[in-house]
Amino acid sequence: MLRGPIFVLFDFFTGNAGIMDVVIRFFAVLVILFVIFPVHECAHALAAKWLGDKTAERAGRITLNPFAHIDPMGAIFMFIMSFGWAKPVPVNPRNCHKVGIKAAVSLTAAAGPISNVIMSLLCIIIAKTILVISPNPAMEYVSLAFRITAQLSVYLAVFNLIPIPPLDGSKILFFFLKDKQVFFMEKNANIIRLVFLALIFFPPYILSTAISFVGGFILMGLDLITWFIK
Repeated sequence: MLRGPIFVLFDFFTGNAGIMDVVIRFFAVLVILFVIFPVHECAHALAAKWLGDKTAERAGRITLNPFAHIDPMGAIFMFIMSFGWAKPVPVNPRNCHKVGIKAAVSLTAAAGPISNVIMSLLCIIIAKTILVISPNPAMEYVSLAFRITAQLSVYLAVFNLIPIPPLDGSKILFFFLKDKQVFFMEKNANIIRLVFLALIFFPPYILSTAISFVGGFILMGLDLITWFIK
């Protein structure tokens, strides 16, 4: 079972975890809820507007205000299991007159993960720059906070690219599938989700391991891109 900050706090009171374990776990969840999720969902809404659909804009979703995107149950799960979700952005692909319907669905879906990778790159640049400008112990913690944010943002991007409904990856995949194949996936969506959850939550944690591996590879690439910051 994935352990959220609530469990780690309990471990702290029972002497099985240190205070820094608690602080880092709570910090990570708060960053996800108040920074990473808003960027991700706002990117979906912006992409839809650029393609011609103003549904998300009318719903007030083109904003980085986290309270416009937080799903209460998804937030509760984040604190319990470090696994949660935000409110889905309403998109009507038929209004996206600049491209076809299937392309509109795929492009609006891809905007979320892409925005998170870009955000991760910016966080790495800031983390490195902080240590260049002010290399002292206090600033090391600030730099670490940006590093953690970069890592979480990449992991969210990789997670959402998994081609399982309702994740963004499935909508991107649908663009390349025939209608019969899309119908098959939608018809069996519940079974696919159950298998997906089993691969995440139960040993040997295949998907969790794969997400960590791919995410680490992307982070290494972003680190190389920012080589000019010594």
